[in-house]
Amino acid sequence: ALSFLLSALFIRRIQMPEQIDPERADSKQVDNDKIETNVETDEVEAATVWREIRDGLHWVWRNSTLRALAGSAAMRNFFGGFYAALYALYGIQDVGLSPATLGVIIGAGGIGGLGGTLLVNRAMLRFGVGRSLIGALLIQSAIGFLTPLAAGRPLAVAIAFMLIPQLFGDLFGAIYFIISGSLLQTTAPARALGRVNASFEFITGGIGALGILSGGLLGSAVGMSGALLVAVLGIMCSTLWIYFSPIRWMKTLDE
Repeated sequence: ALSFLLSALFIRRIQMPEQIDPERADSKQVDNDKIETNVETDEVEAATVWREIRDGLHWVWRNSTLRALAGSAAMRNFFGGFYAALYALYGIQDVGLSPATLGVIIGAGGIGGLGGTLLVNRAMLRFGVGRSLIGALLIQSAIGFLTPLAAGRPLAVAIAFMLIPQLFGDLFGAIYFIISGSLLQTTAPARALGRVNASFEFITGGIGALGILSGGLLGSAVGMSGALLVAVLGIMCSTLWIYFSPIRWMKTLDE
């Protein structure tokens, strides 16, 4: 950070008088007009983005399926932010893992996620869309209870308690994300799909950032194990949005 500050100061000290060519005076005025036009265009585009987000939120609120998906995703991202804030520090400081071991455990989540992408179609065909979505989220959160229980265990047990939620939790997490994303694409009207997607990103991104802050504060207050336990419970409760919605009874994506 200090090097960036010093470089900025050095650049600031560079003084080079501008040589104005009379023949280019008129063109410079044209360039200034273009700059003003670009600024106005940027302001219009910014206003358009906010309007599209507002319209997308309107579509989400009016549709019970989209509303349930948004509520579940927002709640899940909020408590998932606890993991983003605490997981690595918890694994190294409280559980006693080495950075290398923790990296291998986290990498196993990618293998589990790949497995989820291979199983999602089979799950929807056998159990239906609604039951697969609810089941995937419930199983993922249930497996997640092992993570806050890893601290204070013998090393081999602690590694298993950290590895299983990554490997199998991410497998069911991938199933959840694929089905929920597909439902979003098939439920939102084609003319409003971009706005609905923008509103989802706005909701989940903002809530996720708030969850990171809240997770750090809660971890400082009650300990990282306690904060992660709250996170698991919160993610499990996010299933209620879907359970008490029409999604629960869906067999296929196009219902």
